[in-house]
Amino acid sequence: MIAIATARHGRGAGGLTLGPLNAMSLKEQAYARIKEAIANTDIYSDRQPLRLDERELMKALGVSRTPVREALSILEQEGFVRTVPRRGIFIVRKSKREMIEMIQMWAALESMAARLITTTRSLLPFPVTRIVRSARSTSASRTPASSARRIPLA
Repeated sequence: MIAIATARHGRGAGGLTLGPLNAMSLKEQAYARIKEAIANTDIYSDRQPLRLDERELMKALGVSRTPVREALSILEQEGFVRTVPRRGIFIVRKSKREMIEMIQMWAALESMAARLITTTRSLLPFPVTRIVRSARSTSASRTPASSARRIPLA
């Protein structure tokens, strides 16, 4: 188990549960395990900053310092953790405003993608209309006995 300490009192604020690594790149495995552990941790239950202990990460994963540091570097680039000089590595919490902005951005992107797909056939990687027409003409020419295997397309 990885210890997450709070910045002020040094109390545990829960814990990240990690398993041992396999034969893949140690950096990639450490990255995946730490990211998964952060995602599965309730980071909003305690108001204290959640600090990751690099030595505990090394011990829990059974690897040296280098893969852990490389994994934490990737997680910092992705915005999951933040390194504070002479303080440690902290899990980043999103504010309510940041979460609302992300949800609004996702909604805008999804609606734009749906609009583009429905209005512009050239953006599709394959000729969908030709496939649908071909399937409809094939299903219309089938005998009644073979219609039980037919899959409706639209």
